[in-house]
Amino acid sequence: TAKCENCGKVRPCRGERRGRMLCAACAPVRPQTCARCGQSRRPTAQWPEGPVCQRCYWRALDAKATCPGCGERRRLMRYPGHEQPVCSGCAGVPAHHVCGRCGEETAPYHRGLCPGCVTSDRLSELLGDETARRERGLEGLFWLLLSVRSIKDRPRWLRESPIVPLLSELGRGELKLTHEALDAHPSRQAARRLEHLLVAAGALPSRDPALARLEEWIEQHLAGSDHESQLRPFANWIVLRRYRRRSQQALLNLGELGRAKAELVSGTAFLDWLSERGRQLEQCTQADVDAWLTGPRKHRYVARRFARWAMAQKLMARLEFPAGQRGGTTPPIIHHDPRDLARGLLEDLEIPSRDRVAAILVAIYAQPIIRVARLTIDRITITNTTTTITLARTPVTLPARVADTIRSWLSEREAGMPPLATPSPWLFPGNPPSRPIGELTLSRRLKHLGIDCNQHRRAALLHLAGEMPAAILADIVGVHINTAAAWAEIAGRPWGNYPTLRGPVEWEG
Repeated sequence: TAKCENCGKVRPCRGERRGRMLCAACAPVRPQTCARCGQSRRPTAQWPEGPVCQRCYWRALDAKATCPGCGERRRLMRYPGHEQPVCSGCAGVPAHHVCGRCGEETAPYHRGLCPGCVTSDRLSELLGDETARRERGLEGLFWLLLSVRSIKDRPRWLRESPIVPLLSELGRGELKLTHEALDAHPSRQAARRLEHLLVAAGALPSRDPALARLEEWIEQHLAGSDHESQLRPFANWIVLRRYRRRSQQALLNLGELGRAKAELVSGTAFLDWLSERGRQLEQCTQADVDAWLTGPRKHRYVARRFARWAMAQKLMARLEFPAGQRGGTTPPIIHHDPRDLARGLLEDLEIPSRDRVAAILVAIYAQPIIRVARLTIDRITITNTTTTITLARTPVTLPARVADTIRSWLSEREAGMPPLATPSPWLFPGNPPSRPIGELTLSRRLKHLGIDCNQHRRAALLHLAGEMPAAILADIVGVHINTAAAWAEIAGRPWGNYPTLRGPVEWEG
């Protein structure tokens, strides 16, 4: 920035080579042919290879490749006397546009510093210096935040993310490093995201966030109900007990969280409905139950679980409370050739490896999106000759091209994994990687590829049910034997009783 010698205004000026400083308005830059893209644009810089436009300029400053001269991964450019692009060291010229602190060959972000150094300074302002971070147990969070996003996105994230004020509170000691303190914070969504990061960094013990949300929701729901004395035992001994036990086996998903809430909401609605009729729970008759079930409420049959518990506890008379009609197996409304679909997914290299693997598991191997999102890497076994995946009980040997795609994704996953206190076990890590990717997020990604998770999975089940016995289908895909038999009936191939295949299955899908 200088005083323009023509208009006299203080502006960004160019002209140090011509000896006269002029602003862009007084001496506009004329378009030239870019030496990299060949487009006629206004140059941003004059390099040894020629004028470079703004887009190519910033791309070149961040691009790195293996230097043919020294073999190191450096920024490569075309220098006089060299036929191929080489690094500045091999060209014998000083490196330019490097970080003034760490020396990284990256486009400077702020005052001569790269985005990584700018982020490090900002995090030190929020969380304190190294000594303070170690005392408060935040050193792991510091290094995780330095690597969890791309280098260019980190400074912008620290300006815009809603968890930044919470990081400042942690650094000042105003926010305690406990799950309870985060649960009580008024910024609920930001506190949940910060909790995931703290667990990934090892600063907080791991817990099931869906179970914690359920426990908090139950307390809020009971506090606003007029029947807390009747609902609390049901919530603690039936609802919470069941889902706490499930949480010990696997993290709860959104579907289980919704079902748990529906049970308590329907029980509350049933009690409120009895109160409107002027009856207490112990005065409920069969006529009341029949009138409740003929009403318009969507989840009226869900109240059966509360009613059966109340009958067992002798809080109401033993009455008939039917479960309602269960939905059967629904045929798909789309039909596709799995081989053609798999071929299209495998040959389109523009599709990210993660999305290709997930799409194949849903549309070829008939896996529900929830199970795909929660798959762990220990389900995949790679040897010198074969690659197998265990979706249920029996390992499935993958075709060569599918195996190559999975191995490619595993390599990308390992390369992009930030430092975690405990290695991420998930095949599709989320953000942070200590948690699996959300099933809704993964479903939306597949929808952009034209994959409807429900319909394509049903079409895959229909195809597989016509190709193999129901017992084998249930064993390798992971559906119940009755479900497999129902799909076999729809497919028109009612197989007999075949013994379950226990060895690895060679299945070309």
